[in-house]
Amino acid sequence: MKKIKILKNIIDFIWWLSITAIVILFFILLGTLTGIIEVSPNFRFSINETDLDNLTKIQQIILIILHLTKLLLIYSLYLFRQIIHNFNSLKIFNNLIIKNFNLIGYNLIVVGFAFILSDFIAPLFNNIIYMNFHGFGVGLISAGLFSIVLSEIFKIAKTQKQENDLTI
Repeated sequence: MKKIKILKNIIDFIWWLSITAIVILFFILLGTLTGIIEVSPNFRFSINETDLDNLTKIQQIILIILHLTKLLLIYSLYLFRQIIHNFNSLKIFNNLIIKNFNLIGYNLIVVGFAFILSDFIAPLFNNIIYMNFHGFGVGLISAGLFSIVLSEIFKIAKTQKQENDLTI
């Protein structure tokens, strides 16, 4: 039980740190777009080492959408916090846990593919064919598949527990 509380504290710290960073980045972006924060003319905005000034609007939108899918990581962290909270409450075979593990899995798979696509598509916009797999996207896809398997395991365990409760 002590390990779950330590894990909960770590996840809560990461959660609040990421939420704080997102809020700060949002206000900085809002400030630069409205002109409250002045931007130097030498300021260069790039995603995956791809300069956005040279891209068409459609290419910029594609890159931004691919990177916005990474916000699903924050949502997955929120779902994982709910799972840890249920574990702390000793509600192990809860439907919420099964649903959250499944949803986390699909979120991680989507984000993993977004990482792989952005690593592949961004250099194409500069007319460079370059495959850059850092392993993060593949790791996220693997973690997503593992989370879906965990969801199925918890579903089977819940069914077994219900059958055992009926036989006693």
